[in-house]
Amino acid sequence: MKFVVIRGGIHDWAIYHSLDANLEHSDYLGGVEHLDASWEQISRFGGKVHNREIIQRLVPCTDEALKMYRD
Repeated sequence: MKFVVIRGGIHDWAIYHSLDANLEHSDYLGGVEHLDASWEQISRFGGKVHNREIIQRLVPCTDEALKMYRD
């Protein structure tokens, strides 16, 4: 999986991942085509990470920074 962290325009942020960027030729996530996605493709079409545990694993941050995460 590839992911990007994007800062929003209103003092917020979010993580988007390549697995849900609709770049696979199949309807399942067994391929690797998503790894060829550009950072811009992932930021525009990727899936947003919603699980707080995974968010903190990808981007270690304080509770204060986590409160600014855009759900």
